[in-house]
Amino acid sequence: MDLTDNTLRKTLDYWEVGAPRAVWTPETGTINTNLIIDAAEGRFVLRRYHHQDRDRIVQEHALVLWAHERGIPTVPPLRTKAGGTCLEQEGRLFALFPFAPGDQVQRDALGEGDVTAMGRFLGRLHTILAAYPVEKVRQRPFRFDRDETLRGIDRLERLILERTTLEQSDEYALRRLHGRRSWLERKPDTDIQEVQGLTFQVTHGDYNETNLFFEHGAVVAIIDWDQVYAAPRSWEILRTMHLVLGFEIKPCRMFLEAYRTEAPMGMPELERCAGYYSVIRGYSLWLFEAIYEEGNDRVRRFLRPGPFVPIEKRWSQLRDGLLGSES
Repeated sequence: MDLTDNTLRKTLDYWEVGAPRAVWTPETGTINTNLIIDAAEGRFVLRRYHHQDRDRIVQEHALVLWAHERGIPTVPPLRTKAGGTCLEQEGRLFALFPFAPGDQVQRDALGEGDVTAMGRFLGRLHTILAAYPVEKVRQRPFRFDRDETLRGIDRLERLILERTTLEQSDEYALRRLHGRRSWLERKPDTDIQEVQGLTFQVTHGDYNETNLFFEHGAVVAIIDWDQVYAAPRSWEILRTMHLVLGFEIKPCRMFLEAYRTEAPMGMPELERCAGYYSVIRGYSLWLFEAIYEEGNDRVRRFLRPGPFVPIEKRWSQLRDGLLGSES
């Protein structure tokens, strides 16, 4: 976060936490910008939001407090001296949070106990969030057009090839975009109107290990509610099994079994949602747009070597493994 010492002190002065004694940037975080601050009154996280939508931030903070009051270990934002939780400073929006308890675990270090804790906690979280009105959160569009995506791939490839020097990750991006185009061109023109037959509810929207804190085999804090949106529960389960667990059969089985100890989730519902998830993820160019159009190099680490593999193929392999464990 590009803040001078004077600006930082001026910003923190709106909260009664004392002067900062040490400040550093955490390794995690891909969208909003955070600073960890050791101050006279303790350790805190100062968040600078990437967008300027104050109403969205107020809605996020209201949900965090609502969930906290119902036993979910969220970390509600602190109120400023004026009584609000969102501060505008030098044209940007800020919030200050207490530092979460527990420990974070890197993805490649997640053990069986951590995966089980994640599944159990998500089941509990979904059960509580089901009571929150969906109209109070962002409504994510579940609709993508093939031709629009193909035009986006053309645009992104031009942006990459126009770079003075191509990094290895740029080569990865080009290969993935080429493979995605080939996949799309073989598919019929798909225009998803709605995820049919599944109940939408409030979901965290970015449920992964970087937003969780663990202690004694349990999740003791969940942070970063900026991406909250309405979706089927099965969507968030699939997203976690995909992005965190890599659709590997053993950890996904543990995760799902743990989830089911807190909330029901049958294979027919997962199967139905997986069809939509596969197509929508295949159509999404978010990662490439963030890097090459928005200049967000923090997400560049998600570019991986290897060809584009349609999620429908990866899900098919996982589904067979999950079904095999239930027979």
